[in-house]
Amino acid sequence: MWNIMSNHLLQVSFEKKRLLAVPEAGHAVLAHLFPSFDWHAFSQLLPGGKETAISVFYSREDMIYQGYTTFGYLKMQMVVAHGGRCAERLVHGEDVTDGGSDDLEKITKVNAVI
Repeated sequence: MWNIMSNHLLQVSFEKKRLLAVPEAGHAVLAHLFPSFDWHAFSQLLPGGKETAISVFYSREDMIYQGYTTFGYLKMQMVVAHGGRCAERLVHGEDVTDGGSDDLEKITKVNAVI
């Protein structure tokens, strides 16, 4: 399985990897700026027909056991989700991709809860 994944990643151009990595870096940087936000576990390029990337966060123990979510935490979720688009704007200027559409959906859902 790993051999198939590594062969696929070798076929992805450097520019495509860069396009995928910039938004994930934005998520990771903003998550790091909020010490009380979830821990950034890793970011990874995913194999498949459509090249995608993902950032994985682990919830902090205090958030799991308190049994509720605060407005502050929800706001942090929106900021971290928006980090990908912000990173693209910083690196690529006005030439941003549509890759962050799922991030915008997450922001919209969280905003509806607030």
